[in-house]
Amino acid sequence: MRKKGKITAALSAGALMALFAGGMGDTAVLSDIFAGMDSYAAQGWQLTDGEWYYYGSNDALVTNELKKSDDNWYYLGSDGRMVRNYMYEDDEENIYYFNSDGAMVKNSWILYDDGSGESNWYYFDSAGKAARKKSDSDNIYTRSIDGKTYGFDEDGKMLYGWTEEDGELITDEDDPFMEARYYFGDFDDGVMRKNTWLQYEEGSEEDSNVDGISYEDKDVLWFFFDSSGKKTIPSSNKETVEKTINGSKYIFDKNGVMLSSWIDTNTSTSPTASPSYKYFSDDIDGHLMKDTWVYAVPDEDMDPEDYNDDEYSWFYVDKSGKSETNGIAKVKGKKYAFDNIGRMQTEFVLLKDGSFSDNLTVDEDDLEAEDFKNSSSEHFDELSDGDLYYFDADEEKGGQMKTGKSIKIDLSDDTYTFGFNKDGKAYGSGGVLEEVSRKYYINGLLLAADKEMKYGLVELSDGSFAVVNSGGTLQKGDEKALKDGDGGYILINEDRYYGYTDDDDHKPVWVDGAAFEYDRDAENDEHAGDEISYDADASEIPDDMVIYRADR
Repeated sequence: MRKKGKITAALSAGALMALFAGGMGDTAVLSDIFAGMDSYAAQGWQLTDGEWYYYGSNDALVTNELKKSDDNWYYLGSDGRMVRNYMYEDDEENIYYFNSDGAMVKNSWILYDDGSGESNWYYFDSAGKAARKKSDSDNIYTRSIDGKTYGFDEDGKMLYGWTEEDGELITDEDDPFMEARYYFGDFDDGVMRKNTWLQYEEGSEEDSNVDGISYEDKDVLWFFFDSSGKKTIPSSNKETVEKTINGSKYIFDKNGVMLSSWIDTNTSTSPTASPSYKYFSDDIDGHLMKDTWVYAVPDEDMDPEDYNDDEYSWFYVDKSGKSETNGIAKVKGKKYAFDNIGRMQTEFVLLKDGSFSDNLTVDEDDLEAEDFKNSSSEHFDELSDGDLYYFDADEEKGGQMKTGKSIKIDLSDDTYTFGFNKDGKAYGSGGVLEEVSRKYYINGLLLAADKEMKYGLVELSDGSFAVVNSGGTLQKGDEKALKDGDGGYILINEDRYYGYTDDDDHKPVWVDGAAFEYDRDAENDEHAGDEISYDADASEIPDDMVIYRADR
């Protein structure tokens, strides 16, 4: 048998007498009883010099052996004395403890110093055996006591704090959570954490295995332990793991730390794997945001410039938690535009084949009407390089797609009317003139005459010119003369511009399909004077009345 501690001072005679007699007594009474019983002189318990001994048959002193009295067991040491405050291990690796009265402890916790100066907690079951891990086991040993789970090492010491997979305590590490798989509370607690969160406030200067995440930036670290008490971590071939807890989803790195903000949830370790970002609330909450708007700064890998500038944008995450990206998506019945990392876009947005191409390098406030209709203007090529859309400029309350034929938009030089079809695509996208309901658009801009001029010309793809009013409506008819705001007349024939005269005194007359200046003295019934020639290239009309000329 192996002793687990030192024999301390002997049990008092009175204490032992009380244990034997079923109640407390004194040494004199117990001695009198033994003195009057000759059978005890040679066999049984004897009190000698204040120490209890047990003699067996042939008057032999019993040593290193358990003896029972009533319901209690006692242990006789190598010198035959009954021990107290003593722990020993038998040949079957069972550990027992005998209290200050010498009785074997059962169903109890004991705080015990084995002589090293360091105390530890032990638990002894109904048979008096200490809960302990087998010496040949590589697994952690746990035991349920009063409905709670505790862990014990090979010596029967209760585990506490951070513990490795095999039950080895981690006591000399600055960041014990890095290697640990279990947590058992503090020294006076020892309860295994299961199905619960743990808030770690010790801080750490280490980095996560997920790029760009430093624990030093976090005020607290959060861990979750499952029903078996294991820290939540991904499998060896994954970088992160998502876990649903109480109806919400969370994400953890290889050290078991709950991550927050933007996380690439593509857990493949392949360097060529495409990122798949999701947003996980903040460091305190951490749950996956789903089917909601998120106002956040992009991750550094998503956009280093916005990250460094702490530039916030609106994102929308779907029911799976993924950001809407690279195009137009419907949210709560309205359509919004998102760039290639998911930022909501406002004002003018350009798409190619239904996908987001790139942010326009020009803001709405820097655009003029000429940029939409004149191929030689500074921004025409950019605006025409795909399908143009427009989204409400109010990032906080707006951002939704605009549709309709009369959308007012402020440019740098004035407020203009734009038109967008029911799918949001600008009429005349791609810089190709488009007629809609007797109105002409290019890159969404309605081509309308100046209000003071009343009328203007729009060149069509066949080289002819259409006449539109200040509302942009096409003026149709045969042999018509429209007086403009400058006092001249625009002539229309067969629904197209025919010519122009600046004679503001008399309306021109038409004779046999030809237009003439009105001349009261002319020797003909129509008072036709000089003929107004057909102005095929609109060279006769004032330049400020030509709204749009097509490229040739």
